[in-house]
Amino acid sequence: MKKFLSAATAAGLTAALGAGVVDAKGPQEVTFAVTITNVSHPGQLDTDRAGGQIPLSPGVWAVAKGGANPLFEVGEVAGAGLEDVAEDGSPAVLLDEANGLNRVVDAAILPNPVGPILAGQSYTFTVTASPGERLSFATMFVQSNDYFFGSRDGIRLFQGNTPVSGDVTSQIDLYDAGTEVDQVPGQGADQVLAQAGPDTGADENGVVASARDDGFELPADEDVIRVTITPIG
Repeated sequence: MKKFLSAATAAGLTAALGAGVVDAKGPQEVTFAVTITNVSHPGQLDTDRAGGQIPLSPGVWAVAKGGANPLFEVGEVAGAGLEDVAEDGSPAVLLDEANGLNRVVDAAILPNPVGPILAGQSYTFTVTASPGERLSFATMFVQSNDYFFGSRDGIRLFQGNTPVSGDVTSQIDLYDAGTEVDQVPGQGADQVLAQAGPDTGADENGVVASARDDGFELPADEDVIRVTITPIG
């Protein structure tokens, strides 16, 4: 004998199945506003260049699925693109390299203002990501031969399926690209603010490593750069 569901039961079952379909699709994409702020100040370094502050250069950001950081790996030789950013603040090649990786969802050059940002200025941009994807970037510590800021494993944009919001500067570190012999920050003749042309310093033939291991007196990361993310979608 056929049995028929009541209208109320059928409606409840339809709603439950509908919810199941949504769950099966997984979490939706979220758009984040990202702000990278230069929080250095004049006189922070013992140099007359840029008034002793620490400009941050144009760089590259990338959102990628799992795996290693698409822009650099600690302990590995820097690619040509990272070398360009870390030595001269030139992002074009690094962007091309990032866009050539299948697991990179999106990538771009750090946007307006065009050129390096000084104390109190910011780069602001938006990224769209799903749980499991991370944001990576590289921007030059300009008062150096080849130092740059980045996040070793990429910035976590989600905790589980929950979008992250707030200050994520604790995930940022200062790195030495290992491509050019290092001189005292702010004082080397081969640094971008003093050199006669790009790529003029002596080759170091090293690997990407913490800049803190070089023995120079350097300000804390949070005294130079601040990174915040805010879900806006």
